[in-house]
Amino acid sequence: MPLQSEMRILPRLIAFEGIDGSGTTTQAKRLNEGLAKLDIPNMMTMEPSTGEIGKFIRQILKSEKYIGDTSQSWAVMTLLFNADRKHHLDTIIKPAIDDGMIVITDRYLHSTLAYQSVYGDYKTVKHISTMFAPYPELLFLLTVDPKDAKKRKKGYGDELYEELDYQQKVAELYDDHTASEHGLLELGTVSPEMAGAGRKRRECGRRTRRS
Repeated sequence: MPLQSEMRILPRLIAFEGIDGSGTTTQAKRLNEGLAKLDIPNMMTMEPSTGEIGKFIRQILKSEKYIGDTSQSWAVMTLLFNADRKHHLDTIIKPAIDDGMIVITDRYLHSTLAYQSVYGDYKTVKHISTMFAPYPELLFLLTVDPKDAKKRKKGYGDELYEELDYQQKVAELYDDHTASEHGLLELGTVSPEMAGAGRKRRECGRRTRRS
């Protein structure tokens, strides 16, 4: 069985992506809550995960652990993020999907592709990142000017990568590659279950705006 999972899609997985301060957490929560109100089984998760590897990554992001300069540590960070993702998939995401749930994740595969390719080689980061992780069935990329994102996020600058120049490069990488990476996922290609959830979510949104 080939290790490369390029173009392999995991049904019922929804990912929210964007630069820091773009609102991925907020929008993921809104979708989670909206689907729950409609009695659509779903769960929300995040990356880095709450597992041990994810906790270690968060220590690095908060400068509680140091593994080297950002320009030199991209390969190590790529491997760490993907180790966390593999564990996340095996222990949280896939079991929930097997139980019939829609899984909503605040960040996933494309975060690694964008953030670690600022200094790293994109093709290398992609090769490692798609070795074990399938693409989500639906991907939402939230776009916002990095300067506006800085104003919106409380405590901006407290974590690794939260610098305007870096975030601008991340935004450009998202713009350059995300559409092509997800080119197969046009509106008509999603599963019937996901399409139904999408219609009900829009109905929920209309009711919310009227209230």
